[in-house]
Amino acid sequence: MKKLSLMIVFLLVASIGSQVMAADAIWRDDFDEEELEGWYDNKTDESFRAVIVMGKKKGTADVIQKGKGDWGKVAFVVMNVDLDTYNIVRVKVTKVDKNGDYKVLAVSKDWSDSYVVIDRSKGKGTHKGDIKKATGWKGMTTFNIVVVVEGKGKKVTLDWIELVSEEEEKSK
Repeated sequence: MKKLSLMIVFLLVASIGSQVMAADAIWRDDFDEEELEGWYDNKTDESFRAVIVMGKKKGTADVIQKGKGDWGKVAFVVMNVDLDTYNIVRVKVTKVDKNGDYKVLAVSKDWSDSYVVIDRSKGKGTHKGDIKKATGWKGMTTFNIVVVVEGKGKKVTLDWIELVSEEEEKSK
């Protein structure tokens, strides 16, 4: 019985240890689920003028401008993040429509303040920005991560988006 109890404790500690080591992002959406839970878009509020849908390639999401104007946005509310630790937002973009652009913003919970964290780009690849530096926010904060797509009917394909620490960013 002691051997079994010790084995269970050992396996539990080993399991917890590997989860802690694997947990390098405080928040990440790698779009591997069938639904895009937690994202706000045109289906939630027409003023967003964009939708987020599962991409054609498994594990991707498309942000598509829809509605009036020539730009739109989708948003995810990130709750209770310690920006003194997890201040870097990273996004991997796999496709941008011709004549389309995108950028990533950090927007206050009440939508009163908006800050560009990743500048306007047409480029594919991994892009990063420092939320704390862009906003001046510190400590525990709840805010919106916003992906803006520019260009009437244009689409940007995301592979993943995440919040990580500066240490994690430097190690990549």
